[in-house]
Amino acid sequence: MFKKMKLATKIISGFGLVIAFLVIVGITGYVSMNTTAQKLGIVSNQLEIVKKISNAAQSSQDSQAGSLRFVIYQDDAYVQSSKEDNRKAVQQMQAAKEMMKGQTNRRNSDVVIESADNYLAANTEFSELYHKQLAASKVRAEAAAQVLSHIKNFLDRREQLLEERAQTQGTDQGKIVDYETVTKTLEAQEVRNAYNRVRIGAQKYELAPTPNAREEAAKQWKSEIQNTQRALEQCKAVMQDAESQRHLSETLQVLNDYSDQVQIYERLVAELYDVQVNTLKPAADGLMANIKVVNEGVYDFIADTKEKTDAQVAMAGGFDQRNRRDGCHLRCFGRHFHYP
Repeated sequence: MFKKMKLATKIISGFGLVIAFLVIVGITGYVSMNTTAQKLGIVSNQLEIVKKISNAAQSSQDSQAGSLRFVIYQDDAYVQSSKEDNRKAVQQMQAAKEMMKGQTNRRNSDVVIESADNYLAANTEFSELYHKQLAASKVRAEAAAQVLSHIKNFLDRREQLLEERAQTQGTDQGKIVDYETVTKTLEAQEVRNAYNRVRIGAQKYELAPTPNAREEAAKQWKSEIQNTQRALEQCKAVMQDAESQRHLSETLQVLNDYSDQVQIYERLVAELYDVQVNTLKPAADGLMANIKVVNEGVYDFIADTKEKTDAQVAMAGGFDQRNRRDGCHLRCFGRHFHYP
């Protein structure tokens, strides 16, 4: 059939085939390059998302570091810094979400934003409760100082009575005090000794390394307060002078106030520990874990996009090689073609 064709037809057919292959090669190359460029644009977009997620993770870590510094230095500036870093983390995640196309990653971003809000709420609750604990600690310290002052006034009164009732029997024998007065003075000194044990119990409570040790120290602390109350009541039962009775009544009153402040302080310490362990720490861990999930999802998308892009480039390259090979055959055919 080809031999029966006219020369002009053969020439036109040969050039037509070459042009057709060139058009196919051009279209294929254009489509492949366009697709590859789109994929590379998607990867670039995803890398920008990863950058924003990394910034969110860094801001979240800075927020948690600010909370820790607040506990160490008791400076409200660190609380404000922590909250500001947390807001930055939310802003970065919101910006990353707006750039995302996949619904799964967008939902995970919403989870991260919710986790950041939960951490902010937990951090705020912790800082407010910490301030309450500090205030309660100051009130308790003031109450402790008042108890100590009243005990000192009571002991001064007993020493005054001891001096007043001393009897002089000659210059060689010195002063002699009756047995009852000395006994009552010793009982008064036992009140001071009992309260010193209360102060030691308070220090042990503050230095307790674990919740169980703190609970045990609290029991001993409150037990020593009760022992001091009993010592005061015992003194009140045997003291007869009105001024000593007045000092004892006032001391018992401030000691009861101190005991109430100890109860409040212990409750706040327990609440603060509960918020720190069961609310703040899980919120911080959950936030970082959710950021990790979003980050891994974006990287998986990048890896999948890169794999598809590489496959398309390889396919386009193979097709182009085949087209060039076929074009070479056509040129060879043209060189070996003899006109009749």
